Amino acid sequence: MNPAEYISSGILETYALGAATPAEKQDVENMLQKSAEVRAALELIQEEIEAYATLHALEPDEKLRDKILESISSAKQTNSTFESLKVIPLNAPASPSRLRSFAIAASLILVISIAMNLFQWKTTKSLTAEKQKSDSAIQVEQAQRQLFVQRSIEAEAKLLRLNNDLSFLRNPMTKTIALDSKMTDQTMRAVVYVDMSTMQLAVDPMTLPATSADQKYVLWAMVKGKPVNVGDFDLEADSGLMMMKVSPEAEGYAISLEKSGDVSAPAGPVYVAGQMGSTQP
Repeated sequence: MNPAEYISSGILETYALGAATPAEKQDVENMLQKSAEVRAALELIQEEIEAYATLHALEPDEKLRDKILESISSAKQTNSTFESLKVIPLNAPASPSRLRSFAIAASLILVISIAMNLFQWKTTKSLTAEKQKSDSAIQVEQAQRQLFVQRSIEAEAKLLRLNNDLSFLRNPMTKTIALDSKMTDQTMRAVVYVDMSTMQLAVDPMTLPATSADQKYVLWAMVKGKPVNVGDFDLEADSGLMMMKVSPEAEGYAISLEKSGDVSAPAGPVYVAGQMGSTQP
């Protein structure tokens, strides 16, 4: 418990009134040694209790005071019992009536303080719970809104890509080149679309498997029997057409699986290949 929570618990008021249990008293005294803030709070409580008690203290009855003064004066005149009278020093303990007033006032302060602390604690707890609930609801709403916006952007981008792919494929100037599997253990297919009017080329990976984080596919244009790197691409499950630039002198195309990094010649396995004029995917 930090000093602020300890002060607001009401234990200092109980200690100041002498109503603390031995365990509570020991706990307070340990806390007083550790925290200057707690010591200052206790001193302030003691001052407030004393000021309240002084403000509401009962003055002695006027007649009673006159009788006491008269008795003292009579004793001086007769000199009979004067020497036996007990002198009360200025710092003597307070009278029983004053102590009683002090205790009543202090008890009243304690009750009010405990009630106020309890009300404040309940109010703070309720407000904290409501704030946490409200903050949680706001965070959930914001997360849902962000997710919705993100999915909307992704769907819009995918739709735009599909429209572009469709427009490219519908262009009568677009030629199709089928790339057949060159792997003996599995059958693969891919298609290259070439539009010589726009010098654009698109690769449809069709049945090529997805690449890992350290792999990529490279499209090679066969120019005079030598492979020329046209471009590379990563392949995910929902990949569409891969757009690249046409190699005008290409006699055919091939796709190999390579490790990430610069590649000037095929080093990995060639998955598919096809010659210009091969139109059956």
